[in-house]
Amino acid sequence: MKRAVVVVTTLLFVAALAWTQSRAPLQIVCNVSGAQVFLSGQLVGSASPNLTLNIKIGTYPLKVVKMGYNDFDTVVVVGAGGALVQANLVPRGQAMAPNTLPAPNTFQIQPQPIQPATYSLSVSSNVNGAQVTINGNTVGTTPFSAQVPNGSYNIDVQADGYSDFQNTYVVNNGPLAIDASLQLVQASWIVKFSDQALGRNPQLAQMRGIRIFVDGMQQPEVPGPTIAQGQFAPGQHSIRMVLGAFALETQLVAQAGRTYFIEPALTVRE
Repeated sequence: MKRAVVVVTTLLFVAALAWTQSRAPLQIVCNVSGAQVFLSGQLVGSASPNLTLNIKIGTYPLKVVKMGYNDFDTVVVVGAGGALVQANLVPRGQAMAPNTLPAPNTFQIQPQPIQPATYSLSVSSNVNGAQVTINGNTVGTTPFSAQVPNGSYNIDVQADGYSDFQNTYVVNNGPLAIDASLQLVQASWIVKFSDQALGRNPQLAQMRGIRIFVDGMQQPEVPGPTIAQGQFAPGQHSIRMVLGAFALETQLVAQAGRTYFIEPALTVRE
C-alpha cells in the first residue's frame, strides 16, 4: 500500500514540475495605479501599480490602458526566466515613448541582471495601415516600429485587396528596416458571346470587327467566341463595344480577385 502511494505521489510531482517548467512569470510595473492589462487581446488584470502573471513561455502582444492616458502597446517575449515590462503611461497630449520588446530570460527581482541589448525593428509598406504579424502574433499596423533582441522573426504584412507579404528576417546586433511591397490583386474581365446567342447563331463565333474599349483604351481582339479579355485594378470601370455605327457601354465596380463576364447584351454576371 505504501509503495502505491509513493508511485502516485511521484507521478503527481513530475506532472507538476513539467507544468511549472513550461510557464514563467511576467511582471508588469506601471507608473499609474488601476491601469487595465490586456494580453493577446484578453483582459488579464489590473496594475495596482504592479501585476505579476504566471504564463506559458512565448511571445505576446501586451496593452496597458487607463482613461486620460495614451495606451501602452508592446510585444513581450517571455523566456524560461520570465520577463519584466516597465509600462510608463503618458498623459494624453504628451509625447509617447517607443514600443519595447523585452528580451527573454530577464525576470529577476534580486539581483536585477543586465538585459541583452535590443535593436530597432521597423516595418513599412506601400499601403499605410497594413496589418503586421510577427512570429504569428498581430502587433500593429504599418508604419510599425519596436525594439527587439537578436533573433529570427517571421514577418507577415496583409491588406485587403493586396497579396500577402511574408518573409523571415534575422536581427543581428543592429537595426533592421523592412519595406513590404504589397502587390495589388487584379480583377479579370472577359467579353464574349453568350452560349444562348451562339446556339441561335453559331456564325457569331467567327464575327470580326467588334472593337472593345476599357476605360477609353481599345483592347486587342481575341479569335473565337471570346471577343476580348484582360485585367484591371479593383474599382469602377467602363466597357464599351463598337460594331460599325452600333455602340453599347456598361459600367461595373470590380473587386479584387473576381472575374467578370460581359456579353454583347451588356449584362454582367460573376
